[in-house]
Amino acid sequence: MIFDGENAVDILAESILEYNITEGISICNTKWNEIYKASRNRLAIREALNFLSKKRRTTSELEQWLQKSFSNNETLHATERMQELKYLNDESWVLDYQKSQKARGKSKRYLANEFKKKNISAYIQAKALDRHNDEIEALWLAHKKFKSLEKLPFDRQKTKLYFYLQRRGFNNELIISITRQLILDN
Repeated sequence: MIFDGENAVDILAESILEYNITEGISICNTKWNEIYKASRNRLAIREALNFLSKKRRTTSELEQWLQKSFSNNETLHATERMQELKYLNDESWVLDYQKSQKARGKSKRYLANEFKKKNISAYIQAKALDRHNDEIEALWLAHKKFKSLEKLPFDRQKTKLYFYLQRRGFNNELIISITRQLILDN
């Protein structure tokens, strides 16, 4: 802790060592601002590491977290550092999300909405959604759901399956096609 007149200012130990700050030293305003900025940037990086160590996050999530305690410049500095260290990569996050159970059986529209919530760039979204196949996902999901509907009358099966797939964001044409195909096959 450094005392500046009557005000106490927190400075990290690394900054004290780097700038060789000792008791009774006098520092000009320019140098003080440099020390303070470096210390705040280090603190932002430390917070970013702590936040990212708990769970995989997107750039937007990290920025929102850091902006609660840090300025825009400090947030930007920490975010860029995390990207340099490869601890933060939205494209990689999207790929992992698509491979996860959370994305299984979901439509492009559903995934696009999830990516938009996480402020994933349009370019990364488009790239990811090009790899996604709604028909395969809807068919997998319909097969899974259909097992629980086998004992119901034909019309109830069709209705329940239709609304189940619709809630997951699939379009009407695809739902009708898959519903017909499944019910005819069984």
